[in-house]
Amino acid sequence: MRVMTIGCSMIAALLGTAACKKTDSEKAATEMRKAGERIEKEGKDVQQELGEKKRDLSEQADLGTVKAKFQADMKLRLGQIDMAITELEAKPEPEAKERATALRVRRDEVQRKLDTIGDLSSQAGFDELKKDVTEGVDKLEQDVKDARK
Repeated sequence: MRVMTIGCSMIAALLGTAACKKTDSEKAATEMRKAGERIEKEGKDVQQELGEKKRDLSEQADLGTVKAKFQADMKLRLGQIDMAITELEAKPEPEAKERATALRVRRDEVQRKLDTIGDLSSQAGFDELKKDVTEGVDKLEQDVKDARK
């Protein structure tokens, strides 16, 4: 009986140690699972980064479209101001010619600001330039209208 108890104890001890140790295939499977998790995580990170880059490119394209439309609108308004200044210059009064010269100088300053629109890459920079140019054109239109009276 004693021998049997000792034998059972030894078998239980051997089975317990064997159960606690991982076999080479179990170790490989665990490492493969961990590697798969790392690859999956890296894939998600890459997808997120690509999504952010796509959004940035889309925003830049949208900004480019908005800038082009604004520039075209302002060039049209400046062209109308040019015609009004030319009419003012054609008047025989010397003071009309002086006003026209002063208005043309201001018009050229606004045009120079507008020409820098291509150098802008941020929405904030564009918003500031848009505000400055729009205010300049609005003021010029009003002053041309007043000078033509």
